[in-house]
Amino acid sequence: AVAAEWKFPREAFERSSNFDALPALFLNSHEFANYTRLFDATQELAKRFCSVEEDNGEAVSATTPTVQVLQDTRHQNFCDVVFWFDFVHSKLWKASPLRQALGTADPIASYQEIVQRTSHFLDQARRHQTKTTTTTSVSSG
Repeated sequence: AVAAEWKFPREAFERSSNFDALPALFLNSHEFANYTRLFDATQELAKRFCSVEEDNGEAVSATTPTVQVLQDTRHQNFCDVVFWFDFVHSKLWKASPLRQALGTADPIASYQEIVQRTSHFLDQARRHQTKTTTTTSVSSG
């Protein structure tokens, strides 16, 4: 079990019921995944939410979400810092101290991956919600 000091937001862990009707995406940096206690707490929290699985592109069921990790990323890969500088693909970039803040993954490709995974998740959740709402209204009606 994860110690209480690693469980935050505290309110989410203290809640007596699960968030099992609320789809969630847990997308983490490689750096964060190496903070064992925090990452364990994230995995524990993920079990209280649901995710949406697909079958042939159709959102079909809600399950426990997978905690995803983007390899070779750090916290700053999840921020828009990569767009602040126009030299991210220049020779100066390789020697820049900011490079350390972003890990070894390509900063633009990492940001694109974050946006793609998030977009995919939102699309799945929307289709699942539409299907659930339709099913509910038919069965209640």
